[in-house]
Amino acid sequence: MKNELLEKAWVAHGGLDHWNSFDRVHATIVFEMKQTPQDSTPREMRVATKYEWASVTPFGSADQHTDFTPNRIAIERSGGTVVNARLHPAEHAEGKSMDAAWDALDRAYFNGYALWTYLTTPFLLPCRDFARRRSLPGRKGRKPGAD
Repeated sequence: MKNELLEKAWVAHGGLDHWNSFDRVHATIVFEMKQTPQDSTPREMRVATKYEWASVTPFGSADQHTDFTPNRIAIERSGGTVVNARLHPAEHAEGKSMDAAWDALDRAYFNGYALWTYLTTPFLLPCRDFARRRSLPGRKGRKPGAD
């Protein structure tokens, strides 16, 4: 599907060929999370560009980092020892109220999926498993397949 706006976004960010030359990107971030006070220590966010993976360092303590994939979130020590992990983290979040407190793995999962998306958009859009379709006027807010 040809999408002129998407192609303009790719060109503005150096083009797909340039993007595809990278396996990982990183950013230094400082942020505050839902109901969880954090210090102002800068954190390094690393993400894979060709598959969904992310990591935040430090996380919880100076020698710990996160290891995010869609089916697993973990907090690990720098040597690889797993401090805590959860399989199928999206299922854990389902059904919780919006104001429910988060534990460390909830926060790590959010960091992983949200920041992976932020740092890879618009380049994740040509991925084989990503579906795109043009919105039609007057269809705002309608669920796909709700015809």
